[in-house]
Amino acid sequence: RTAISHELTVKARNLIEVLTRDISSVYFPQELPQNSQSFQNQASSGLQYAFIGYSDEVESVKLDFITIDVDSNQRDDLKIMEVGYLLSQSDQGGLRLVKRVDDTPDDDVTEGGNSFEMMDGLNSLKFEFMDDNGNWLSDWNTVSGTVGLPKGVRVEFSLKGVGLSIETFSFQVPIYIGKAF
Repeated sequence: RTAISHELTVKARNLIEVLTRDISSVYFPQELPQNSQSFQNQASSGLQYAFIGYSDEVESVKLDFITIDVDSNQRDDLKIMEVGYLLSQSDQGGLRLVKRVDDTPDDDVTEGGNSFEMMDGLNSLKFEFMDDNGNWLSDWNTVSGTVGLPKGVRVEFSLKGVGLSIETFSFQVPIYIGKAF
């Protein structure tokens, strides 16, 4: 029983680590209204800087954004890429978290790249986004009109533990800047 509980804790810690790294490195070059000239210039470059997330139902839990990955060998080499997370039904009856990575970002931050199963056996997953007033929202979409990045992302997920017990984990990832300097 202790080994199973330890395995769940390790599984949860790994998920928290990956999500925290990706979300805290979110990249949005300018937080400008969509009608500004700078925003239009970015749009015409063929790269969609976006942060899109929602958590309505099991089949509607998704998070897509542009993030920065720093090459560990060359600290000055920043790589901009698309990252996406999608929750779907698993063949084993639970839920599966799929991660998508696109090293060649383009005009659609929600498509492309390679996808792989990050974790199977989830019981639930929910993303929430903090606005400028400290309110938690269930969706955020810079493409359809939300200006700028959220101030933070709250993630809550649960895993099936020993027997029928369910262990819930919750954490918050602040988004301080969202820009590379």
